Amino acid sequence: MQQPNYEEVWGHAFVATNCPHCDWIYLTVPAQATMVCPHCGQATLEPLTAEDELPYTRPPELLLLPGISRQNMEGALGRFANEVPYPPDDLTSNNLLGRLQLVYLPMWLVDVDVSADWQAEVGYDYEVVSHRESLRDGAWSSQEVKETRIRWELRVGQLERHYANARAAALDEQAILSQRIGEYDSSKAGAFQASALNGSFVRLPNRTPRDAWSDAQPTIQNSAAAECQRAANGQHLRQYRWAPEFARQEWTQLLLPLYTTHYEDDEKARKMVMVNGQTGQLIGSRRASTKKAQHYSIIIGLIGLALALISLLVAAAGFLAPPLFVVGGIGLFVAVLVMVGAIIPLGRAWQFNKQHAQRVPLRLDA
Repeated sequence: MQQPNYEEVWGHAFVATNCPHCDWIYLTVPAQATMVCPHCGQATLEPLTAEDELPYTRPPELLLLPGISRQNMEGALGRFANEVPYPPDDLTSNNLLGRLQLVYLPMWLVDVDVSADWQAEVGYDYEVVSHRESLRDGAWSSQEVKETRIRWELRVGQLERHYANARAAALDEQAILSQRIGEYDSSKAGAFQASALNGSFVRLPNRTPRDAWSDAQPTIQNSAAAECQRAANGQHLRQYRWAPEFARQEWTQLLLPLYTTHYEDDEKARKMVMVNGQTGQLIGSRRASTKKAQHYSIIIGLIGLALALISLLVAAAGFLAPPLFVVGGIGLFVAVLVMVGAIIPLGRAWQFNKQHAQRVPLRLDA
């Protein structure tokens, strides 16, 4: 069975493709459909051909454009690479920049008609004037004191409204992603632009609208409560309860920008780096190269060994010229210090890798 034609909705002749390792499913152009997965970097993408294999798709309505300048991105990735002692040869800012890939993450948007009976306590501010008496310098004085209090009144009513673009998570792993790359300010999103998807991947939802509906309802309820408060001309609201009926749900998508890139460690394993396309929060695995540290340790050790041999020869010459005994002894002492210092590169690399075993989010301006 052939894939649906996405060009009419998405503005591109996309195909659906799947990563067999992390199970992320994307829409992308055919030229990118067999690239290495931009999320996990562990497997080559496999194009899907059966329509029943596709996850839940809805048309895009809103899109949040990336908000990171090229200069800020260069600085962030440069710090990420340069702060690693004895970095792998592949870990350079130029490599990270050259491998940047834009991935758009989905979020559900739902429009819905609501009819509900509601009840709440509405609070109204009012001012109370009192007087405070005080004894000062042997005389009593009176001071006017104004205090704002809240008068609570029960209100009931009916509500019929259309609510647009209530947000809900479209990915099962949304909470994990938010912990890693931070939240997005979706209020800055604009109308969908097909041109913004050029050269990018679009992650498809793996969470059904039915499952996501439970996330959208609290947002809708909060909007309804705020409207009821305004309708009652109150300054406060509490104990809001309603009995809603929902109709005409329409689901679309909001697309959020994520950059990914990678480098290879000593074992040629890909280490992924992710950057929030709006805030610049960056997370990735930083690993020092134990091979490079070992190389430096060997060089330092050989220098120390050579210095020790020279010092022994100088000390042996002390039989002919006694002052050379002192020179040889000092040289031998220095050689021992150098050979002991040979463990520093390996120890530093080991300590760094131990400290960074957990991936810690980094701010772009850190």
